[in-house]
Amino acid sequence: MFQFFANPFLLTGLAATALPFIAHLLSRRRWDHVEWGAMQFLDLSRKSRRRVQLEELLLLLIRAGLIAFVVFAIARPWIPGTWLWGFQSGGGRAVVLLVDGSTSMSRKSGLLSLHQQAVKDAEEFLATLSAEDSCALIDARDQPRAVIASPLQDLQAVGNALRELPPPAGACSMLNAIERAVALLAKTTATSREIVIFSDSQAEPWQADNEAAWLRVREILELPAVPPRIWIRRLDANLAMPMHQISVATPQLSREVTVPGFPLQIRSVIRNGGDSVAEARIQLLLNGQPLAGESRQVTIPANGEIALDFEHRLRTLGCQTLTVAADGVGDPVPADNRKHAVIRVTEAVPVLMICGNSDGDIGQRSTFFAEMAFAGLEDDVGWIQTLARTADRVTAADLEQAAVIICSDVGQLSAELLVRLEDRIRAGVGLMIACGPRTTPEQFNRLWNSESHILPTLQYVDSVHYLQDSGLPAVIAPLSIRSGWLDRFRSDPGRSFLQAGIRSWARFASQPVVEGLTDDYSEPAVLAQLSTGDPALLECVCGEGRVLLLTTSMDRTWTDFPAKSDFVPFLHEAVFHLLPSGGERNLVVGEPVVLQDYTGGMKFFADNPRSVRIENPNGEATDVVVSGAGRNRRAVFPETFLPGIYTARLAETPAEMFVVQSGESEDRLQLLQKEDLSSITSNGSLQFVESLNDLRQEMYEGEVSLELWAAMLVCFLLLLLAEGLATRRAVQALETAAS
Repeated sequence: MFQFFANPFLLTGLAATALPFIAHLLSRRRWDHVEWGAMQFLDLSRKSRRRVQLEELLLLLIRAGLIAFVVFAIARPWIPGTWLWGFQSGGGRAVVLLVDGSTSMSRKSGLLSLHQQAVKDAEEFLATLSAEDSCALIDARDQPRAVIASPLQDLQAVGNALRELPPPAGACSMLNAIERAVALLAKTTATSREIVIFSDSQAEPWQADNEAAWLRVREILELPAVPPRIWIRRLDANLAMPMHQISVATPQLSREVTVPGFPLQIRSVIRNGGDSVAEARIQLLLNGQPLAGESRQVTIPANGEIALDFEHRLRTLGCQTLTVAADGVGDPVPADNRKHAVIRVTEAVPVLMICGNSDGDIGQRSTFFAEMAFAGLEDDVGWIQTLARTADRVTAADLEQAAVIICSDVGQLSAELLVRLEDRIRAGVGLMIACGPRTTPEQFNRLWNSESHILPTLQYVDSVHYLQDSGLPAVIAPLSIRSGWLDRFRSDPGRSFLQAGIRSWARFASQPVVEGLTDDYSEPAVLAQLSTGDPALLECVCGEGRVLLLTTSMDRTWTDFPAKSDFVPFLHEAVFHLLPSGGERNLVVGEPVVLQDYTGGMKFFADNPRSVRIENPNGEATDVVVSGAGRNRRAVFPETFLPGIYTARLAETPAEMFVVQSGESEDRLQLLQKEDLSSITSNGSLQFVESLNDLRQEMYEGEVSLELWAAMLVCFLLLLLAEGLATRRAVQALETAAS
């Protein structure tokens, strides 16, 4: 019953129909009855009295009806228009156009892509709406975007917004888009509500096998007083499945910050989603330009993939974009043939090395081998600039200049330096700690857990001095190495990193964070284990900075690793892993772009600007306000609904670039099957149509509703007239009876 009212909650006003009866009863109790002999000559006859009572009752019912009809009119009753042949809806129609913006919509249908055809069909559909109708628009992608968030009667503005939709890219969450459309229709009072979807038959956005998600959608569709109808215009009904479909996965970089001339590894996976073998030419591009010698001709098996590795040395400072592009013959979905990644190239990395022992000459320092490792490679390149200090000679100024700090066998620092060190780590500076024989568990825990809170989740338990029965020391277990920046050291069993003998190491245990500390710490992650099962390399997070903990020494007191060839590349990879990036550059859809000063490198906000101009992949520019002061200045841009390259510019500084990547769920075309269509349309609220003519016929011939509020007001006026006549008749009846 209540579903036939646009405003059912206003029916509570029907309680006011009791007011005439209450007033009548109260008025009768006000009179006192006095017995007077002469009144017997004025008493009405029984017949006349009954007639007067009937007149009063009729008058009360009419007055209650007047109130009831006003309440019904405000609640806006409606009935399905098919009940009354030939009638049209009493109010305008509210429509939400929902255009699929996913990668699969870049398929060609004749001269137009499916996305272009969707825009064309949507414009033609707009032309069929009347002046009373209103329309909203949603761009359906990973995160549905309401281009027109409230239904407008200005259909020309909707048409302009349609033509300005960005090209298809990324995935699509169709169920979330439908929920958003229902929310937009809740803003209107129209009793004819439609959601028109222009999409293809790609199965992934519909999640036909996700019963929980569809149950939620169906419950949401039943919530409005006027449930909307959903029409799905299938744009690829006449397209055949492609023989092959090539797609490129997001490139994986060995690091996101590097220096000029330092080798950078790029890995990307090339997929073929078709049922036949595909040929493709793969290129590596730098800032949109092909790199000489970085082109491969590959053969990709049917429904298979291949991994490609590139190595390149960047020479120019600043942000650079690396693109892996596939050129496949006859590929029907070109939108997923390019994927990007951003890397920042900075000047030589300033590294501060703090040695725990101050006795002896330079060769006796625990940082000696690390100093030699950084100094022994191509001095003219200047990848890393080192400054070595003993723990008793390091200053606050040394800490300020460093982008990465290495502490080797350090058991004591002054309280002032320790506070400053913790502040620097929280601000994003990287820290590497190496254990050793000169640092006891008590000293370590006091320094890093008690006097500072750099490693509050780890406790040094004891040191282990290990030799197996064969007399061989422990080694790094290859299968324990986590992927990422350590990949190069586990790729070959003959790597010296895996052959380094470790005779002693520190044993650690996890512990809960002390109550009262902030939540900007992470549980320790084991990056590599020893053959005994004990951790060899741990990583924690402290504020914005990373902390690496090497459980053995950085000199030869506990291990022969410094004498191995992999010691030098290991230290370099560790430094670049710890290097602060000044905010993530490679993001996912919906993750905000955060622009801030780069600690230890270029100061982006050196001139203290008020705003930064950020340009999205579609060429639209937005001025973003810079907030905070000093080192905490930052600009945040949350509108990353579109995959691609975002550029941030200031007047006198090089452009900062960010890449927003979408999910890869649509890298293979998988069309909806008959059982999927049956499941989606099972409750009758969704209906697929094969053409625009079918959409017009189904929608307009099955008119949704006939509003009755005007009829209610007419009835109100008629009852008002009847109330006047009934009142006059009751008065005349009393006069006649009295005479």
